[in-house]
Amino acid sequence: VRPWNEPRQFVGTEPHTDFLPAGIARDEAGRLVTDARYRTSMPGVYAGGAVRSGYAGPLVSACGEAAAVAAIAAEELERQQQD
Repeated sequence: VRPWNEPRQFVGTEPHTDFLPAGIARDEAGRLVTDARYRTSMPGVYAGGAVRSGYAGPLVSACGEAAAVAAIAAEELERQQQD
């Protein structure tokens, strides 16, 4: 797995997680398990929308989650840089 230095966003209604490390927790359908702040079990990896376990909304809601994920990730990265 190649580390990325910038956010990646993928849009669609089917979750495609096979390119991610196997160590990231997934549910029985292969969707990524997240906490309330969209963090996966791998530090620095966030997920929102159709790829997230428990998501069942329309594509427009996934776009809203993507905006929330971006804001949370930016906030957490800024906090890490200040430490």
